[in-house]
Amino acid sequence: KIRVKFTSSNMTARDLVQARIPELQTGFPLVTCDPPSLMPLDSSWVMQRFLDIYKPQLIVLIESELWPCMIHHASKRGIRIILLDARLSSKSIRNWQRNRYAKSLIQAMVSKLDAVVAQSDSMRDQLVDFGARKDKIYSAPSLKFLNGANVEPSKQATVL
Repeated sequence: KIRVKFTSSNMTARDLVQARIPELQTGFPLVTCDPPSLMPLDSSWVMQRFLDIYKPQLIVLIESELWPCMIHHASKRGIRIILLDARLSSKSIRNWQRNRYAKSLIQAMVSKLDAVVAQSDSMRDQLVDFGARKDKIYSAPSLKFLNGANVEPSKQATVL
């Protein structure tokens, strides 16, 4: 069995995941899900404790959920990190580029990602400019287009 722990940055997303867990476990019988929770505070000691408790083998981030301390400590432990449906707003891109400290932070984060699936070719190129490895970044349509689509979970996994 594969043990999955979902976290989110807000209550609405957490509740949505909680509602979809039975469907996920029906579509993927080898998956067992822990109750979803809110993402813990992204501080060094909290993330180290979180990683100690759950001992993940893989971390999957969605969209623009980049957590510097988590990425740093997970990478240091050899935990693989994937960013799916990657996107940054044009305002975020400007903010990351404007400040050299912010730019070095995003470069440090994206360079530690083992794989990235960007929402578009232009977003893929932007993330490469920020330091994502060219051989580990791809582009594909947004996962949100699969939400509510009449697609079996096993076929959704194939799309990914």
